[in-house]
Amino acid sequence: MTPDLSAARVPEAGTPAAREKLDSNARLTLLLAVLINMLDGLDIMIVAYVAPSVSRDFQLDPRQLGMVLSAGLVGMMAGGLLLTPLGDRFGRRMLSLLSLGLMTLGTLVTALSVDPVTFGIGRAIAGLGIGAILSTVATLVSEVVPVDRRPWAMGLSLGGYTFGAMLTGLVGSVIIPIYGWQRMLQAAALLNVVMFGVTYFLLPESRSFAARMLSIAEGRSAPVTAFFSAVPALFRDGRWRSTLLIWLAIFFGMQSVYFATNWIPQLVSYISKNPSLPFVAGMLYSAGGLTGQLLYGGLGKRFSVRTLLIVLMPMAGVMLVVFGRSETVVGIMAAIFFLGVILQGGFTGFYVIAAEIYSTDMRSAGLGWAIGIGRGGGILGPLVAGFLISAGMSTAGLAAVFAVPLVIAGVLGWSIRTVTDCQ
Repeated sequence: MTPDLSAARVPEAGTPAAREKLDSNARLTLLLAVLINMLDGLDIMIVAYVAPSVSRDFQLDPRQLGMVLSAGLVGMMAGGLLLTPLGDRFGRRMLSLLSLGLMTLGTLVTALSVDPVTFGIGRAIAGLGIGAILSTVATLVSEVVPVDRRPWAMGLSLGGYTFGAMLTGLVGSVIIPIYGWQRMLQAAALLNVVMFGVTYFLLPESRSFAARMLSIAEGRSAPVTAFFSAVPALFRDGRWRSTLLIWLAIFFGMQSVYFATNWIPQLVSYISKNPSLPFVAGMLYSAGGLTGQLLYGGLGKRFSVRTLLIVLMPMAGVMLVVFGRSETVVGIMAAIFFLGVILQGGFTGFYVIAAEIYSTDMRSAGLGWAIGIGRGGGILGPLVAGFLISAGMSTAGLAAVFAVPLVIAGVLGWSIRTVTDCQ
């Protein structure tokens, strides 16, 4: 029996339904998406800010630190691959709560760790939740806003991530030097608990998902795809090309994104003896990302997602090279800010295009697997950077190496000729 998804379909761009204003349900969901992504930004970036202190306390060299940093990314990849299909079976709300619970537990374990192994285990547990929450929130946002407003809504919700990361740097620059990295992680765990409660009481279920469940209950649609059949479904009905391209594009892009996210504060700490400068660098990168993601909404109204990807990703590669070759503090900080603007703003396009490839019955699994596969690049990036730094490679050399995946990602994103080629 072929599923009847008419009740669950999101309106096509350009239709009257696609131009509807946001209702109260959509506004509440979008607000909570921003708040959850703020917490996500905190949970991801906090490890970059505590890394110098953790490295010093546990006496880790760059290679060992890179392995500890990648433990969280392994968890993120597993969360994206294993947990997100649950969102298509049990709902976006349930998966959001599960993800927040894992983030809370993992952050608490990390805060209480007394050795690098326990620290890595905690980051891996938190990573499971982080890996699922990003795609779940992106799925929710894509399903509650009109299609023509998706670039704006996705940019706004992802802006919460970078704002949270920026606040983490601001607060961390005060807490970590005075109270230590453990207190910073304990505060993060407390915020996770608060956000779990807020989400439990306020987050509504996606209407598209609810409509599909009603259709199944009334016998108008086939039951939800079995867990182990979720991935093969992403390749059926002409979706194979789009699926492969988005997987590869995000994989290459995240190599450089997570290199920048995890290593820029640490690289700045190697350049300058000023202990506050790594925090300033991290905050500038996050501020640039917030600016870029908010600007992306306006650009998305004027240019196609493909056009923005092929222009902005190579531009981000150029800016990364500029950062690597800058010799003054002012030049380095300016390059970091504009790298954040171009890279994080442009990367929003991958989430927009991924959400449009898949229908409601497989959207959570589709985004989750695209981002989960991409996390593999996120694991590879910091690991390779750690080995290259240990081998003596300069910052300029590192920047050049990680500029290449951005160009590849832009070309792959542009090669997704249309988001409807799977239909």
